[in-house]
Amino acid sequence: MQYKDYYKILGVSRSASQDEIKKVYKKLAIQFHPDKNPNNKQAEEKFKEISEAYDILGDVDKRSKYDSFGGNWQQFQTEFSTQRDFEFKDVFSGLNDVWSTIFGNDGNNENKSKRGNDLNSEVSLTLEEAYQGTTVKVPTPYTMESLEIKAGVSDGKKFRFAGKGEKGGSPALNGHLFLTVKIKDHKEYKREGDNLTKKIGVSIYTFILGGKIEVSTLKGKNVAISIPKNFENGGKLRLKGFGMPIYDKKDEFGDLYLEIIAEIPKNLTAEELNLFEKLAEIDRKKRK
Repeated sequence: MQYKDYYKILGVSRSASQDEIKKVYKKLAIQFHPDKNPNNKQAEEKFKEISEAYDILGDVDKRSKYDSFGGNWQQFQTEFSTQRDFEFKDVFSGLNDVWSTIFGNDGNNENKSKRGNDLNSEVSLTLEEAYQGTTVKVPTPYTMESLEIKAGVSDGKKFRFAGKGEKGGSPALNGHLFLTVKIKDHKEYKREGDNLTKKIGVSIYTFILGGKIEVSTLKGKNVAISIPKNFENGGKLRLKGFGMPIYDKKDEFGDLYLEIIAEIPKNLTAEELNLFEKLAEIDRKKRK
């Protein structure tokens, strides 16, 4: 069995600190993670290989024993090399028993009480995804988790994956992974709690004379609304129940507020300009 140089696999020196090893592993894990390399066997094998290396070098006690055995490490290689053919989530899940068999139980006493660090991650959603709800893939140090996010999720909402942070001395001591949802800004809608605001441009003629317009909504259907005569520029109309779904409440929605903005006509014809001049003259006489 060929001797494995875990330092070479991670691309670090033998004098590298634990923090340096951790940073390099995280960078490589992101690069070769199955989620970023679907159906790529080479990347899959590389991910397993660097995970195997980090499981040893990322643990102070295991690293010390690995360093101490040097060339004699080969005689123990067979005992854990057979574990390469399982799922990513099982990588090194049984190595603690192997180490206990080789070195005895006393070697891990210090690490058995070690609490793994909590990890923080973010996921970005579009407003449409937040409106409809979605399922996201969440990479953890050793697994790929799925999270179903319900409709109406708010910006800054946090989810906890218990035991999916850094590895502790035992599964019960694993850290947690905290995932924070970030909602991207939308070009049309502004969100305030469960309500939405949308600016709608309306012709100056409709502002003065009144009329009906159609407005698109996140529900996927257009809604006809009436603009009253002489409507105030920048005034708002409310569409009840056309805002965001209220999180974790079935069939409850916020409201959609339409901010109505007057559109100044462009490229007027001579006839139109003449009519506006007449209107301006009438307005001047009224003000006298």
